[in-house]
Amino acid sequence: WQAPDDDIFARSEKSWVKVGSVDDFAPNVGSPILVGDTQLAVFNNAKRGEWYCTQNMCPHKQAFVLSQGILGDANGIEKVACPLHKKQFALKDGAQIDGDLKILTFPVKIERDAVLVELPAEKELDAILGTNGLRVMKTDCIDITGDAIKVPPRGAKVEIPGDYVDGQKELEKLMKDEASSGGSPLGGGSNSTIPVEVNK
Repeated sequence: WQAPDDDIFARSEKSWVKVGSVDDFAPNVGSPILVGDTQLAVFNNAKRGEWYCTQNMCPHKQAFVLSQGILGDANGIEKVACPLHKKQFALKDGAQIDGDLKILTFPVKIERDAVLVELPAEKELDAILGTNGLRVMKTDCIDITGDAIKVPPRGAKVEIPGDYVDGQKELEKLMKDEASSGGSPLGGGSNSTIPVEVNK
């Protein structure tokens, strides 16, 4: 996912939301905050007396890590570098420095001791940046570990109802029997397993 070039919340009604007090945010680093289901990163650049707020997800690999990024300056542009792959984003407008990725940014102001971020309604924010919407929650991929045949190591004893026999010989016999019958070598379903006792 990548932020569009235009202001995605341009037509949204926005309000100033208190996200904490000045003391809640360490100087010269980022801090993650959660608004509804959306992770944001607030940066207190105490060296310059500036505050910024961005999405916490780096669009490069969709990792929620920008709040752990390194603050810096690139030719007068305040930036954050993603801690994973060092993609750099301007904190004012979200543009990637030397790249075509972009992150969403939000205005920040300080009133008395309160840190306020101008945000659209929580429902709109979650629809675009909500953590659950950007995370894989369900997949149609097959769980291959559940369907995998458990092959015993060489020399292991395999339990066949009531007996312990040499695992390799029994496996070879099962495979040969199965090849001639056209079914599963373990019988039953694909989740059948053979208990293994390894000789120590």
